Amino acid sequence: TVSQVLVLGVALLLLVGLRQVVGHTRTGLAMRALSLNPTAAQLMGVNVQRMRVITFGLGSSLVGAAVAALSHWPSLARPIVSRVALGRAGAPLGITR
Repeated sequence: TVSQVLVLGVALLLLVGLRQVVGHTRTGLAMRALSLNPTAAQLMGVNVQRMRVITFGLGSSLVGAAVAALSHWPSLARPIVSRVALGRAGAPLGITR
């Protein structure tokens, strides 16, 4: 349907936007450095607390967009929200075996 195509299009735009931010900006570089070694990132001049707040805000906004998009399909939203709730960082599908 049209709404499903719209949700897919918005999701792809958000995915490309996130990839651009994390891969091609100074903020993204600082986020990646912080995820690898917070102590070294701080010694290199990264404001660790600020980057954590930015990362949390970015992640929260993406989850909010996903929940808003999936609110039309509760049967689809339930397993996805479960994966997000039970998942861990670094697991692209949420739950690891």
